[in-house]
Amino acid sequence: MANMKLDNPFPVFGYFGPEYFCDRVVESQKLREALENGRNVTLIAPRRLGKTGLIHHVMNDLTARGAAKCIYLDIFAVKTLPEFVQVFATAVFSSLETRLERATKAAGRFLGACRPNVSIDSVTGSPTLSFSVDHTAAERTLKEIFEYLARQDRKLVIGIDEFQQVAEFPEKGTEALLRSYIQFLPNVRFIFAGSKAHMMSEMFLTATRPFYKSTQNLSLRVIAPDVYFDFAAGFFARANRELARSAFDLAYRLSDGVTWEVQSILNRLWTRRASTIDEEVVRAVVDEIISENADEYAVLVANLTVNEAKILRAVASRRLVSAPTSAEFVQETGLSPSSITLAVKNLCEAQHLYRAENGLLVYDRFFGLWLAR
Repeated sequence: MANMKLDNPFPVFGYFGPEYFCDRVVESQKLREALENGRNVTLIAPRRLGKTGLIHHVMNDLTARGAAKCIYLDIFAVKTLPEFVQVFATAVFSSLETRLERATKAAGRFLGACRPNVSIDSVTGSPTLSFSVDHTAAERTLKEIFEYLARQDRKLVIGIDEFQQVAEFPEKGTEALLRSYIQFLPNVRFIFAGSKAHMMSEMFLTATRPFYKSTQNLSLRVIAPDVYFDFAAGFFARANRELARSAFDLAYRLSDGVTWEVQSILNRLWTRRASTIDEEVVRAVVDEIISENADEYAVLVANLTVNEAKILRAVASRRLVSAPTSAEFVQETGLSPSSITLAVKNLCEAQHLYRAENGLLVYDRFFGLWLAR
């Protein structure tokens, strides 16, 4: 989908080329330089901040310049080593072989206990490749995939998104197993991306863990409002429309600058007929988004404990809580510090709350606005 022309210049999913990608100039340069100079990278950012887009942006550039062949896989839903091997094999052989028939034959030659399957995608109607992995032979198949990668006579870049999932596999020693193969691949560079900062930090910064200090670290922060405004206003101006700075500032503030939320608002503002986008239009769009998701939000709250719901609402009403066990917050919620600590822990694990550098925030900013109301 990269480099295709869009009717709406503010996509909320996928990567469509540099024209629709805002900023990240410094981060892109750092990531590109690391990969081109033989360094693997750990990329940490909360979900919705744009790490996946950054990976695809850099991969698109490397591919366009012929600097590397790129492979991407998202393992957010992967729970076991055999599932990882299936996803890994599919990404590798689908990306490195130009035709489905060649990919199937290559997999048949290199993988002894992993069977390639060809099916028809129900949405696109195109044939797709997947793999069935014998659970008892997952480690053997993983070794065979890495041997196949080592035989490639070209530079490769592999991006593994939500890499922290590996630490939760029931198979003990998976991190050490992966590290043992990765360190002997001189032609392959890796991007290990993750959204759970504490887990990723433990994996790469704890001296007893296999990946300890094996990568260059890179983290993402929100895009600066001035840069984001210039990017967004430019599209409106080219369509003979105006995005008022005050309107953009309101959208940015309500979203706390989080890329996905800002894009969601801009995407809908683009569909409005108004020649000038002002604050009133922004408020209408935000109300529309919150209204559409109100039933889902109500279910989320209903599934929380009483204490968790109380903490979530209290954080949403403040927007940011820097000290959840402070005397002031304890008095406001009527809960003990130990109860607050437990509720915050559970809410962070469920990704309802996010622990930022300056305090706790509701992860989904639209959910936070709904709670505050």
